[in-house]
Parts: sequence; C-alpha cells; structure tokens
Amino acid sequence: MDGDSLEAALRDYGPAAIDDLLPRLRVIAGALDDAHGVGQVHGSLHPQHIFVGADSTHVTGLGAEVDAAAAPPVRPPYAAPEVVAGGAATAASDQFALAAIAYEWLFGRPISGPAVRPVDVRTLPGVDRDAMSTVFTRALAPEATARFASCPAFCSALAATVIPMLPLATTSDDDMLAPGFLPEPAPAHLQADPINVDSHVEPERLIEEPRFAPFEPTLSPLVEPVPSWQPSAAYTPAPRQADRFSGGMLIVTMLVGMVVGFAAGYMAKPRALQSGPLAGASSASGASGAATPGTETALPSAPAARDASASARSETGELRRDLAGAAFGREGEPANVGRLLVRSTPGGASVAVDGVARGTTPVALRDLALGSRTIAVARRGYIAEERRVVLTRTRPSRSLEIRLTAAASAAAGRSGAIAPKPAGSQAGAGGPAAASTGTLIVESRPSGAAVTIDGQPRGVTPATIAALAPGDYRVNLSLAGYQPFATTVRVVAGERTRAAASLSVQE
Repeated sequence: MDGDSLEAALRDYGPAAIDDLLPRLRVIAGALDDAHGVGQVHGSLHPQHIFVGADSTHVTGLGAEVDAAAAPPVRPPYAAPEVVAGGAATAASDQFALAAIAYEWLFGRPISGPAVRPVDVRTLPGVDRDAMSTVFTRALAPEATARFASCPAFCSALAATVIPMLPLATTSDDDMLAPGFLPEPAPAHLQADPINVDSHVEPERLIEEPRFAPFEPTLSPLVEPVPSWQPSAAYTPAPRQADRFSGGMLIVTMLVGMVVGFAAGYMAKPRALQSGPLAGASSASGASGAATPGTETALPSAPAARDASASARSETGELRRDLAGAAFGREGEPANVGRLLVRSTPGGASVAVDGVARGTTPVALRDLALGSRTIAVARRGYIAEERRVVLTRTRPSRSLEIRLTAAASAAAGRSGAIAPKPAGSQAGAGGPAAASTGTLIVESRPSGAAVTIDGQPRGVTPATIAALAPGDYRVNLSLAGYQPFATTVRVVAGERTRAAASLSVQE
C-alpha cells in the first residue's frame, strides 16, 4: 500500500489543515458508502486502516478478501457505543469511527468518548467554530439514529463549516464598467426629422394668455441717516473677501486630503502586510544566548514582541486566504515554493527550519523550498521538539501544531530513573563535559519497552540516557505483543531531547 498509515503520519507530521483534510475525508467516506451500498460494514475502522500519500488516500479492511464470518475487533475510542456494548456494527457505526478519526486528524488528539454534551473544538482560521461543534456532536452521538444519514452527508456538513473567502478582483477598471451606464441609442421613431410645431397646432385649442390687473407699487419714505456719528477721514474700509472658494482652491484642498489619507492608511497597515522579507527569529531555547551565525536575533523589547505577534496573526490570516490557490502560480503553473504555519503550546517558542532560525510561534513561513524539511521548536524551560514535514507541488501548504512539555514535569514523571554521570564530572555540577554532551529521554505508551540506540541495548522505557555526543541516533523500541517502533533523534549539546512513541498492538 502506497504512503504511510494515518497513525504514523499523525505521529510524524501532526494534525492536518482542514483544506487538506476534507478531500481525503471524502475519499474515505465514499469508499465506506460504496461498501454500505452492497451490504458490507467495516466495523473496526482505525487510523491503521487508512494510508495517506502525497496525493493519494486508501482504506483497507473492505472488499472480498475480508472474512465476513470473523467478528471485527473493538477499538475504543473509535468504536461506536453500540459496538462496544456487544451489538452488531452498522453503517452508522462506521460513521462514528470516521468522525472520531477526523477529529483526531484535525486537532491532534483523540476523542474522550461519545458526545453526551456539545463537542469542544478549537478555533481554526476561516472556520465557523459553533457549526463545527454541532457537526461533530451529531456524528459522535451515542444513539445511532441521531447521526447523519451517511458518511458523505457527514463530510458535506463538515465542509459547510468553512467560511467562503471572496477572491480578489483582477479585472481592470474599464472591464468593471457596467453596461447599464453606457449610452443607449434613441428609438427609431425618435430619430426622424424634428416635428414642425406650427404646422400641427389647431387654432381652436390655443390657450388664451391670462390677463392681470395693472399694479403700481407704493414707495415708502426714505429713512434719514443718523447725523450723530460720521467716520473719520483717516478710516479706510477693508477690501471685501470672496464669499466662497474658487475652483482652483477646492481642487488643491481635495488633492492634499487624498495624499494625507493615503499616507495615514499606509502607516497604519500591519507590518506583516508591507513588502519585504520576514525578519529572523531569536535563538533556540536552552542555548547560551549567543546568536547563530547568518541569522538575526529578535530584540527582547515589549513593542517588538507585540509587532511579532501582530505579524504572526497577519501571516496566519494571509496563509489561510491563499491556501485554496497556493498550489498554482500566476499563469496556472504549479507553484515551486511551499508555505508552513507553525503553532505551539505555549506560544513564543523559537522555530528553526533545517537549522536556520525563522521566527517565534505562531509564525507563517513562506517561500520554502519543496521537499523534506526538518522543523525544530524550542523554548526555555521546555523540552525541544522536532518534526519532519514534506512539501510537494500538489501539497505546498501545511500546518504544524506542537505541544511542548515542561522540562521539570518531564523529569518528575520518570519513575526513579537515574541518569548516568559522564566520566570525570562532579555530582550536581555542570562541567565542560555536561556542556559538550546531550541527554536523551525515551518514553513509550505502554511503558516497559526495550530501548536500543544504534544497535546497543540501553534499558527499558522510561529511560534517560545522558552523556551522549551531539548527532543523530537511531532509536528502536520493542515490546511483546506490540509492533516494533523505530525513529531517528538528533541530540544537541547542553539540551535534553525527548523521544516518545505510542506502540500499536499486533494483530
């Protein structure tokens, strides 16, 4: 099967943007609806049964090769309540599982169970939050009769929660002229020679002019001026000013007002909407504070922080508006650059792309080269996280949300794990050896999995391996009854790197 399983994709890439999720969800819903049409029910839909590629989506567990006599396994939280209670799976049960998978695919966390109350959804740009909560509440209803009529109906309701964005006008001002304002030719009967009025007047219909009685106005006596005051001979009356502006003064005043208004509007625009490249970001969390060569360091002032936050919000809105047409250029050709929206909890974490600092979260990265990109997110007091994102010509826009774990809580959560001390170092003191090596924390769910690093056994999870030289390490986890897990982790000097995995049960 081409592509990775949805379970592995969620672990490696994180949640998907809704514009990328909806086409894939329609493919899955269509496959389930076709199976329901011939009387077949999946009954145990799980992220392991969905395989996603760069531009393909497949569903397994359907078709003639499936053993209809075998009872499908029950897999909470994706299994519907009636299946968990021991009842037979129906088309509404597959819809429940599809809605549970869509929720985890969109928000990066599984559902807690059937929707006995309105489902809480996170605010997404360009999406009606209340409408989306209503859609998931109905699809995850405990009663099968309260859900949507079919899986495609659920997908259509979810797509209706996206707020449509009006495209920017590209026509010229001449093309925008409405045809109703163009002069119309006069009717043919009015284009003839002018009518001679005198030749058509009938004498008996002429109206006689009214007669008025003569009126002679009566003049009132003149008022004599008051002789008590007379202006002096030195008095010169001031010249009378014009009562109104001349036409030239009015035009000059309008031009000055237009220039001042344009300048005020330009200065009031957010910095992210002005032309020019994005500024570099601050250095990664946990470093000694020195700036990385070739990058810019953000000033720690409060106005700069507010500008960065406003810029990130503007970039988020701009990326959301351009997401529908990001796959094509101005002339209809596929785009050669990618875009990435990176968010973290908590925010304000530094973001580096392939080792180059690019800003602090939330941040919208544009003009990224297509291909595989390594995204590192770090913040002081938290364990740094690293993700791999693949940008293609068909999927140039992605979103990435990372939840950071506090270093203190991660250390307190280990059950008595003691990190070995580097040779020659003092207990409780951070010498040069500690600054030149890194620490790797390996966790699994469930715990107790055997840990192997570069082929060498290093205990069981949860495990803390200290004094590792900086570089890339191959980590393998194995536990009886579960599928093996393997990943590559980069250890940074002076920092603690965490590798966690959720093991899948072997069938």
